[in-house]
Amino acid sequence: MRHPSRILSLVGLTVLILAPQVLGQTGEIYRHPHPQENLEARWAWAQEQAERLSTDGGFWIGYSIKHLVREFTYFISEGSSSFTTTTSRLRIPSGVTLQERIYGRKPGQGTSDEKAIKELARQALEERDVPYSQQKKVWKDVALIFRFNPRDSKQPARLHFSSLDVPFETDGLSMFWLDPAEDGESFALVSGLFEKSKDLKQQKRLLSAVGFHSDSERVVSFLEGVLQSRAPEELRARAASELEDHPVPRSLDLLRETAFKDRSLDVRKRAVSALEDLEMEGAVDVLIELAKHGEHPDIRKRAISTLGDLASRKAAEALIDIAYNDPEADIQKRAVYALEDLPDNEGVPYLIKIAQTHPHPQVRKSAIHCLGDSGDPRALDALIAILKK
Repeated sequence: MRHPSRILSLVGLTVLILAPQVLGQTGEIYRHPHPQENLEARWAWAQEQAERLSTDGGFWIGYSIKHLVREFTYFISEGSSSFTTTTSRLRIPSGVTLQERIYGRKPGQGTSDEKAIKELARQALEERDVPYSQQKKVWKDVALIFRFNPRDSKQPARLHFSSLDVPFETDGLSMFWLDPAEDGESFALVSGLFEKSKDLKQQKRLLSAVGFHSDSERVVSFLEGVLQSRAPEELRARAASELEDHPVPRSLDLLRETAFKDRSLDVRKRAVSALEDLEMEGAVDVLIELAKHGEHPDIRKRAISTLGDLASRKAAEALIDIAYNDPEADIQKRAVYALEDLPDNEGVPYLIKIAQTHPHPQVRKSAIHCLGDSGDPRALDALIAILKK
C-alpha cells in the first residue's frame, strides 16, 4: 500500500451518495457463465463476445483479485484516472457501486444509500482514532478493469483499479465481467499485455498493474528485469516506484543499487522516494547512507527530506550529524529543514541547539526560521534568549 504522502488529500469528510441508477442504463454487464474456468479462457471469451456484439465505442473487461491494503483504504477510478484514498478524505462520487452494477442489490438493501452513509461515517470516525501506519492490513477484493477501443480488442487503451464498494461509471459501454481470478494467472495475463504493448503510456499503467499483485518474488523479479533493461527512463522509474509495495530483501537491494548507480538521475530519485515507503527496517539505513554519501547533490537532498518524513530516532540522529558535519552548507540547511518536518515538533530541541551553536551563520538562520514557524513554546523561549544575547 502507498504511503499517505502519495494518497489524494482532500479536506474533511464529504459523503455524497445519490440513488443508484437502474442497472443496464449505462451499459450492459455480461458475466462469464463459468467463472471456475482459468482466467485466460475467460479473457478469450470476453474478447470473442465483444467482437460478436460489435460494441460501438469500445468495451470493458474486468475481474477482481485479492489485494492486501490498509483497513480504511479504497481505490477509485474517475474518468481516465485512478487514485487511492482513505475514508476520512474520501468524496464519494454519485452513482452505482461496481459491486451493485455487477451483482445487483442484495436482498433487504432497499435503504442502502442511508446505510452506506452511516457505514462510511462510522469508518471515518474509526480511522481518526487509528493512525495510517497503525491500521491493520486486510485482504480486499479489488477490480482490475481494462477499457478497449472499438477497433482493437487485443490491447487495452486504459486500465483502472477500483474497490468493489465504490461507484464506477462505465461511460455507457458494455462490460464483460470475469469474476475473481487467482493472483498468479492475473500476473501472467497483465505481464503478457505489457510485453506486447508498444505504447509508453499504456506500458506504465500495465507496469503498475504488475506491481499490484501480491506474489513479491514473481513481481520483484519482473520489475528487476525492467530496471536493468534498456527501457525508456519513464518506464524504469515506474518500475522503481512499484518496488515500494514489496518489502522483501531483493527490493531493498535493488532500490539501493538503483539510487546509487542508475544512469538516470530521475530513476535514482524515484528509488529514493520508494525507500521511504518500503516497510523494512533496513530502508532507513540505506537512506542515511544516501544522505551522507550519495554522489549527486539532488540525491542527497532527496534522501535528507525523506529522513525527515520518516521521523525515526535513527533518522533524526543522522540529520543532526549531516547538519553539523556535511562539507556543503546547502546540504546542512536541507538537514535543518528536514528536522522541522519531524512530527509533533520532535525536531524543536535539535533546531534550538543548531540555532544557538552552529558555526555557520546561514545554517543558524535556517534553524531560527524553522523555530519561528513551529509555534512551539520552547521555540519562543529560545528565540527570546537569542535576541537578548
